[in-house]
Amino acid sequence: MNESSTSGPGVLLVSADLFFGSRVRSSVEAAGHTLDVAVAGPIAAEKLTAGTYRLVVIDLETPRLAIGDLLSQRNEALRPVFVAYAPHVKSVLLNVAREAGCDAVLTRGQFDSQLKDLPSKYLGRGT
Repeated sequence: MNESSTSGPGVLLVSADLFFGSRVRSSVEAAGHTLDVAVAGPIAAEKLTAGTYRLVVIDLETPRLAIGDLLSQRNEALRPVFVAYAPHVKSVLLNVAREAGCDAVLTRGQFDSQLKDLPSKYLGRGT
């Protein structure tokens, strides 16, 4: 999945779960924003360094993800909002994301239930 052609601020989804990723894409694009996907931690780091995203959504079970390293590479002048999620049974991952400085850390169930409101909550209305 690459960045789409719809207008609006960029959203980076860090996840290898293509099925769930398509649900995130639908929500983001329905609100008039673009979505770019990174399926592994190193790819996310490259995209975050090279791109300008307003929101970064992170599946904490993404392969080779080092959440602390990923957040340390952010550009503070253009700092996006970081929202991370993982299954509720992965409390260690959730705590690591909180300690790394994510703006919101949710269980996968919480994230799923808030998915349709994700763009308006973190990005405002579409352009």
